[in-house]
Amino acid sequence: MQSINTAYTVYYNLKRKRCGHLFQGRFKSIVVDKDSYLLELTRYIHLNPVRAKIVESPEEFRWSSYNDYLKGTSASLVDTAEAFRYIGMSKSQYKEFVLKGLQVKKSPFENLYAGFILGKAGFVKDTLKAMKGIYKDTEFSYKRIACGIDAELILDKVASYYKISIETIIKAKRRPLLAKQIAVYLLKKYTGLTNEQIGVKFEITYSAVSKIAKEAERLIKEHKGVATDIENIISQFKV
Repeated sequence: MQSINTAYTVYYNLKRKRCGHLFQGRFKSIVVDKDSYLLELTRYIHLNPVRAKIVESPEEFRWSSYNDYLKGTSASLVDTAEAFRYIGMSKSQYKEFVLKGLQVKKSPFENLYAGFILGKAGFVKDTLKAMKGIYKDTEFSYKRIACGIDAELILDKVASYYKISIETIIKAKRRPLLAKQIAVYLLKKYTGLTNEQIGVKFEITYSAVSKIAKEAERLIKEHKGVATDIENIISQFKV
């Protein structure tokens, strides 16, 4: 989803000759405890168009999967048979349950732990234990950066961090080459721009962009100070 959002933002901005964010926020996915929160979460999602006053009842919203739950059509993108296996209700019972949700004002997301786990204390503990060691701290923080960051904003933050101008970074041949390497690396990793597009910004070839990014990756792995610089800069883009 992050790749799709970023690619479409770049496509749209180029087509419309604009820059900056297109979507309000990054795509989010959460780990849900099916025993205590899955049912409540599906109801909350189906009722969103009603709460937003787009429609009066969830059946009226054409982009919702709610009618698929009630009718179970074979053409549906939703595996309703699998869904109801977890839900444990008949279709009529589920419809009644969803409509009763109009009287519930509390959002299930209020119980979200660490921004991505929804469930009881035991489920949260087990999930964190299962994830332990999968991501290193720095790698995990990188994944929490907003997608589609504006290129000029990244250049501005790198320039500010190293206390130099953006023009100095772009023109750098020797010193301050590190700032240029990091800027290229961040643009390549977080903007969705192609090597050719980044090359235009830095007045270099697309192959040079690839080489610089690879050198930055090597420096990050081999030099703790460079990795710290990267973390300090990207921490300004975390959401």
